[in-house]
Amino acid sequence: MKEMPVEGIRDVSLEDVEWAQRLGYKIKLLATITRDLKKGELFVSVHPTLVPTTLALSSVDGVFNGISIHGDIVGESVLIGRGAGQDPTASAVISDIVDAAKHLVHIITPIEEPEGVEPLKLTPLAHVRRAFYIRMNVDDRPGVLSEVSSVLASHHISIESVLQMPASKKGGASLVLTTHLSSEGAMQEALRELGKQKSVNQKPFLLRIANFEN
Repeated sequence: MKEMPVEGIRDVSLEDVEWAQRLGYKIKLLATITRDLKKGELFVSVHPTLVPTTLALSSVDGVFNGISIHGDIVGESVLIGRGAGQDPTASAVISDIVDAAKHLVHIITPIEEPEGVEPLKLTPLAHVRRAFYIRMNVDDRPGVLSEVSSVLASHHISIESVLQMPASKKGGASLVLTTHLSSEGAMQEALRELGKQKSVNQKPFLLRIANFEN
């Protein structure tokens, strides 16, 4: 579990919600599971994600949860149902109690790995490719964007779009970048380097952009 990226929504701001709307996204807390059958690798993560408004998952709101399953041939299948509130929570708790009781009386046999099957490996972050959203508070002066883009380029990260608005602090600017598909590992290294730049006034904030085709 410690090797799986897990993030909550604590650092997501109203500013991020507004930027997402401008870019054609909604921010959703997603758990993603990606399995590479050829390499025998599995990638699991939980984090707030920018979901395009063209996808069904973007419209799942309120007490509803959604599951999106993608196949090579069938494409996307989406299941949506109540995941919160009095009755759904009670149903889930009762289901857990029943399962626990069945285990205690051995009605349910624990699942065991078939013999001769190699266990799945966690996918290295260097192999995980995604598009990203980066928000930074930077000095409002010439050359800052060039400095930021140079850091990203040194890690082979290509910028797709750039948006800038004056920050609340005088002399600062709010800079939002989106990238093309890049390595998760490379992005983590780039963020550490960006955080050390004198022109960057606070820790850069990162969101992933959902792309279920990759």
